Amino acid sequence: MWQRMLDTNLTGPFLMIKHAVPYMISAGGGSIINVASIAGLLGLPNMVAYCTTKAGMLGLSRQVAFDYGIHKIRCNTVLPGAFRSEMFQAGMTDFAKTLGLELEDVLKVWSGPAPLRRIAKCQEIAGLFVYLASDEATYTTAAEFVCDAGLHTVDAAAIAVDNLVKKVMAERAAAAEKK
Repeated sequence: MWQRMLDTNLTGPFLMIKHAVPYMISAGGGSIINVASIAGLLGLPNMVAYCTTKAGMLGLSRQVAFDYGIHKIRCNTVLPGAFRSEMFQAGMTDFAKTLGLELEDVLKVWSGPAPLRRIAKCQEIAGLFVYLASDEATYTTAAEFVCDAGLHTVDAAAIAVDNLVKKVMAERAAAAEKK
């Protein structure tokens, strides 16, 4: 798991940048937008490889911005929270089934601590990428853009999900004892 996460979340983007930069230099610059996660800032229970690689993406992005800014190459990082991507939906659906709960109930618990109290739609985050890729952002580099309904302001989402798991497991244990 560690190696797979490292290969996917850090080595893959590094190699893409490594091979794209010469073309970007010859084209006179450009914009690289990396995707990390608020998990790279806060951490999540039992997700050491994921959280570590997402934190590593922040360092990679800063270094690329520093090294290639002279060539008019900008590098920024978007740190999304939960949004309804296919990957997130599939993972959360499996998670909900494991607990014997409905997906929407799990999502309500997940997003409850966030100030906006909801999961984003993909198009709500897409505008940030459009901006960072545009000429409107030519003075923006080495920046980190958190897009998470304000969840990074509290450390409760991971705790809430962890508490939910503990509650469901305790209820199952109690029910098993009654049998």
